[in-house]
Amino acid sequence: MFTQLRQDITSRGQRIRHDIARTSSDIRHARDEYHLAKAERPRFVTRVGDLVARYHGVTLYRDRVERGRQAHSLVGVRATVSESADRRTDLGTVRDVCLTITGPDWEWTVPTAAVFSPRKVRAFAALINSHAAARSGNGSLLVGA
Repeated sequence: MFTQLRQDITSRGQRIRHDIARTSSDIRHARDEYHLAKAERPRFVTRVGDLVARYHGVTLYRDRVERGRQAHSLVGVRATVSESADRRTDLGTVRDVCLTITGPDWEWTVPTAAVFSPRKVRAFAALINSHAAARSGNGSLLVGA
């Protein structure tokens, strides 16, 4: 009877420790995402209406994409997302996500921190692809006219 009671207390303690570790991990992730969002706020944009989105130093405008001092037109641009296999850490399973933006004669690879959700990277890549497709469509219409 005492051994069963001890096992129940031990397993509850382990579950509580696991829940505390998971909660502190979630709080760290939320804090990191807040700081990233704060750092990614647009500053000194000449026309805010042209800004579509920002992610890890890459800024998407309606007609171009910028990273640092490099700016390229969206014509022929394609964004893809690659994910590494899951790996175990002390606080759970982590997956590294990498955003690759490819143009006609250039390529950017943007590795993301493993704590961020891959859906944000996928959403940003989808935004780039949709704006690039619209831009390429408009460009081809202008060339044919």
